[in-house]
Amino acid sequence: EHILKAAGRSPGRTIIVPHDPTPSTIRRLVSSCGKRGLRHTVFSPPQTPPDRNAKLLIVDSIGGLQDLYALASVAFVGGGFDGTRVHSLSEPAAMGVPILVGPGANSDPLANRFLKSGGARLVRDSDEIMASCHGWRLEEARRTAGLNARAVLSMGAAAKTVDLILGVLDR
Repeated sequence: EHILKAAGRSPGRTIIVPHDPTPSTIRRLVSSCGKRGLRHTVFSPPQTPPDRNAKLLIVDSIGGLQDLYALASVAFVGGGFDGTRVHSLSEPAAMGVPILVGPGANSDPLANRFLKSGGARLVRDSDEIMASCHGWRLEEARRTAGLNARAVLSMGAAAKTVDLILGVLDR
């Protein structure tokens, strides 16, 4: 609901990719969009959205996230609002996209690394979502945050490589 509220106030396009895109989940999102007066369309990547002018795109299938993140200016990664764990931050980070996460991300060690790097921001409601997007409206700020997010992935890969090499050398 925070995302839908922010989407209604945003000048840009919002893409919602439910974690569990069941028909009932999609119907609930479509109903919420209708109640808010949001022009929306439902589609399955890699198909082109049927309504290219829709303010809100709802993805009704699993997969294709990498292609969507490649088009994104900012990504809100789900989980973290309702007591569930935050979903994977690796995909938007790999594409150099700045990331927004809910308050539950504080309990995730990897999410904390993204937050500390400046590649992600924690948001608690639609006002904070809008403020963060506004803060990243300038290309330079958005690019810096995206590079910071990507750097977290690189640090993790480098640490794992060092651990593997040290493990072999210890034998």
